[in-house]
Amino acid sequence: MWYNSTMDSVIKNCPKELVLLKRLLAEKNSENENLKKENRLLQEQNNILLAKRFGPSSEKQIIDISGQFDEAEQDQENPNTEEPETIEVPAHIRKNQNASLFQRG
Repeated sequence: MWYNSTMDSVIKNCPKELVLLKRLLAEKNSENENLKKENRLLQEQNNILLAKRFGPSSEKQIIDISGQFDEAEQDQENPNTEEPETIEVPAHIRKNQNASLFQRG
């Protein structure tokens, strides 16, 4: 008769265990979805960094160059601007160090 009493206790505990197992399964599924989202995010970040490092060179980037070549026009418009102060440096003569190598012969 121990069989009947054991089976009765198992049957009575089965719904409680079933609820616990369903709750555990739901938690693990939620954790799995969160890990999948994190994995996708990290893969996207990795792809962006790889594209920056190994992607097309900066030559293909669009650069705004309007306004870079109008310095001459600006100088003509403002002729009264002061010229920068110049410093004169005295010239010097350097001895050719290689000439002594050829003379030893």
